[in-house]
Amino acid sequence: MKRHHIRSASSWLALAALIVASGSMTSLRAQSINAVYLESNIGSTENMNSVFGFSNDGSGALTALPNSPYLTGGTGVYKPGASSTALDADKEVLLTPANSSGVAYLLAVNGHSDTFTSFSVGTDGSLTQVSGTPVSSNGQDPVSFGFAYQLFTGGYSWLPVINKNEDPAQNMGNKDATNVSIFKLNSYGKPQLVTVGTLELTEGTSPSQLLEVTDSSGRFAFLDTMLTTGTITSYKIRETGQLQSINSINAPVTGADLQGLVFHPIYKVIYAGLPSLSEVGVYSYNKTTSEVAFIRAVPNPGVDVGWLAADSAGSYLYTAESGSGTVTVYSLTHYQTPSMVQHYSLMKSSKGETPSAANLAFDPTGQFLYCLDSENSVLHVLTVDSSTGEVSEPNAPTVLNVPAGEQALGLATGMVGN
Repeated sequence: MKRHHIRSASSWLALAALIVASGSMTSLRAQSINAVYLESNIGSTENMNSVFGFSNDGSGALTALPNSPYLTGGTGVYKPGASSTALDADKEVLLTPANSSGVAYLLAVNGHSDTFTSFSVGTDGSLTQVSGTPVSSNGQDPVSFGFAYQLFTGGYSWLPVINKNEDPAQNMGNKDATNVSIFKLNSYGKPQLVTVGTLELTEGTSPSQLLEVTDSSGRFAFLDTMLTTGTITSYKIRETGQLQSINSINAPVTGADLQGLVFHPIYKVIYAGLPSLSEVGVYSYNKTTSEVAFIRAVPNPGVDVGWLAADSAGSYLYTAESGSGTVTVYSLTHYQTPSMVQHYSLMKSSKGETPSAANLAFDPTGQFLYCLDSENSVLHVLTVDSSTGEVSEPNAPTVLNVPAGEQALGLATGMVGN
């Protein structure tokens, strides 16, 4: 099965709404940069992994940020032709909101090096590596980040890192290497391991993504694992930053896998891709206990449905289907029963490849939906119709400059700069 990667900028949309309310949007828009970042994941040559940065001019056209791409100081995962699910993950790059000093940070995994790198984001959107990074991920094959701003006392933010333990170029089979490791991120962007915060997972569970929510309903996290039973496990986030398991629920059919999670932005609902069933699962979670429960699954017309995104209003859900190179749009008028409104085939790039589809992420304005074709290292920019939710592709997709056989990973978006 061909499965790949994805997601969201709702926090930046909330920021934009606050700027409008203050009456200062015009001056800030003139200086801010609508940015998107993704990872080259170069693994055939050591220490050549990098992050691409682009600015969106408001029409969907992309321009490389100054000095892009930015070397991470580590090595990605290289697996041409392999059937491993090592690259099936989301949030391989993470853009934090600006801290009290006005500085945002970009985190990027180095899957083969078992490290991750922190960058400070400049006023022009460019990235500068934080001193003392990359750091060990405390496991093998880091693939994904979570984040909660200033969850720890002393101004530290909570930064969990998923170690998947599936790099085909490393010796796998060490149970302890499959884990979620908790780090603190200080105001200078430097990660520090929380030694009591490592959550060991069973070898072969193939974790790919962790969703976190820290609002008035509580501090919860939800982890997906893809293989064997395809499960979603819910956790409470303790004051120490540790994850306390609450419950786990399997995919609706025994042996089915699960790929990708996204919250509904208003209701206590999670949507998940069920690729082997060609369905999208709908789950609820309890706002007091975080206990997760299966509601129903709805059909998906694509092949290998995976990574998902929802618009900030909770009106539409978007899914990527890697095997058919398609994006499907669902109406969330009845949020527990998504109904399909469009099944869109991605455009071929100048390479003439058969498109695939992986990670999805909205730009901060909500006008554009990015879709990464990881298999071909091509980035699509889809225009979103605000009245219907449907997508189109007015510009040719961007071909990423990576060596043959490499597969780019992850998407992170936000307004950066002054």
